[in-house]
Amino acid sequence: MVAVLKKSFGFRAIDTDKLARLAVNDKNCALSLKKAFGNDIYEKDGSLNRALLASRAFQNDEKTALLNSITHPVIIQMLLEEIENAPDDVTQFVIDVPLLYESGLDKICDFVFAVAAPYQTRLSRIRKRDGLTIEQAKLRMARQKKNKFYESRADYVIDGRSSNLEEDIRTALLKLEVIR
Repeated sequence: MVAVLKKSFGFRAIDTDKLARLAVNDKNCALSLKKAFGNDIYEKDGSLNRALLASRAFQNDEKTALLNSITHPVIIQMLLEEIENAPDDVTQFVIDVPLLYESGLDKICDFVFAVAAPYQTRLSRIRKRDGLTIEQAKLRMARQKKNKFYESRADYVIDGRSSNLEEDIRTALLKLEVIR
């Protein structure tokens, strides 16, 4: 969806998952993560052992909330800086945020799309995207809200299984009066 909004409609895309990968390199963020999840989550070369962090952070809701409380402020700051530092001719952004409402970033959005897909489809996609085992993917997904949570809050819901995503997005943008 983000790729379509960028390519076909000229939105500037910001992926908060990519920002999260950078955020863990922030000195204060890294120190807090080590304190919360153990010094061994960072390798000797300073790189994050993502699998080890994930195994600890996605054990239960409390650990996941702790991870988010450490990383979200850094990610949000990076996001706001990216928007602020964009060229003046960039006026439309699409922000890909897995935890939009949980992070409070919905408050900076003019409108929200939810992309809904069945559990098995999402499970397959997360495994492919992140190279996870079924167990690892299920553990992460267990910490996520159900589709209904996002669908009930979004301005527009897109079917993630659609064979004509560009047309579905065009319909949504017309309905929301973003394009004419």
